[in-house]
Amino acid sequence: MANTSRQEWAKRVERWKDSDLSAADFAKELGINPRTLIYWKWRFGSEARKKARRPAKATVQFLELTPAQIAPATTAAPVVPASVLAPTAPLEVVVRDALRIRVPADFDAGTLRRLVSALEQA
Repeated sequence: MANTSRQEWAKRVERWKDSDLSAADFAKELGINPRTLIYWKWRFGSEARKKARRPAKATVQFLELTPAQIAPATTAAPVVPASVLAPTAPLEVVVRDALRIRVPADFDAGTLRRLVSALEQA
């Protein structure tokens, strides 16, 4: 019993949940300590809660702008894809590797400039 695998404990906990028995009664049938059964139930639940709290990894996309796109020789506006002008995902601004600001896709640029300026001065 001392070397019971994690998978076996997961199966036991699931069977216990489905059994409608108390921890003491279920553990008695298996010949195990009910506190150990309760511990594994707590551990699996704790791990599931931690996993649920982790934010999903966002895909980061970068757009390289060449000098011609930034300040073209003609008076025409630079060509920038619509996905950059109207992003659907939130943005993240990192100030001096110490401060991260998450900005929703529909942010107000003026407010963001004032916020970054105030934080840099602080």
